[in-house]
Amino acid sequence: MKVGTSLIVVSLSDALEGWSEEKYRDDPRFLWTGVAGTQYFQRELLTLSAGNYSATLRPEFDNPHDSNAISAYIGDRKIGYVGRNFAYMIAPQIKCLDLQGIECTVIANVSYAAKDDPAVATICLPTTIGLDRYAPERRLVESVLHAWERLSLTLRAEIAKDGYHLTESTWRQVRSRRYLVKDYKLFENARAFDDDRIFNVAMQELRLAARARARSEREQRNRQIVKMAEAGDSSAGIARQFGLSVGTIRNIVQKARSENS
Repeated sequence: MKVGTSLIVVSLSDALEGWSEEKYRDDPRFLWTGVAGTQYFQRELLTLSAGNYSATLRPEFDNPHDSNAISAYIGDRKIGYVGRNFAYMIAPQIKCLDLQGIECTVIANVSYAAKDDPAVATICLPTTIGLDRYAPERRLVESVLHAWERLSLTLRAEIAKDGYHLTESTWRQVRSRRYLVKDYKLFENARAFDDDRIFNVAMQELRLAARARARSEREQRNRQIVKMAEAGDSSAGIARQFGLSVGTIRNIVQKARSENS
């Protein structure tokens, strides 16, 4: 896909040939949902007749209220926003496409309950699964992990100490190095560290990997403790060597014996 292209996530021919919510209800690639904030865009909506339209999703990088905000447009008319919770899920991939100059086109429906009632807008959105073939989440996560490896050992250790959560201090340090993420323009505004899902997924992977390493090291240590105890070393001596209490050593040995009995 080249810069300036339009990515049609839901076929527009469906909109012209009796497209309906039921067609995509059980498809994990799509979600049919209401457009948020339509009460603020009634002037634009009231210029549209009831029916299906092609709509574009546009990430609002500088939105002061929500760094994951995604607005919906029919032509040049802004009709509202993707709901906050769902926008959090798809914003990284929508941002990635937008930064490549690729416009995400979907189907929107405008309806009126009665002649003088406000306009209601609904939209068929792509899920993360639906977007994955165009902006693979795995590639975005790996770009963050690659950038992580290029941070200083001191900074990584500080973040790891805090359970792979950013503090105000580490936030500023990482933000100053956001250029390290080449495939995905991460942290586009000052709030994005708290809100960016791809970053959170990457940190969770690091967190789980750290736990797995700690568990493996603990199991290896415990096997060594049991081996020393079986060789006749005293609990006090083993405790001093490993920096543990005598009670902990005895518990480790007792547990190993009960598991092997």
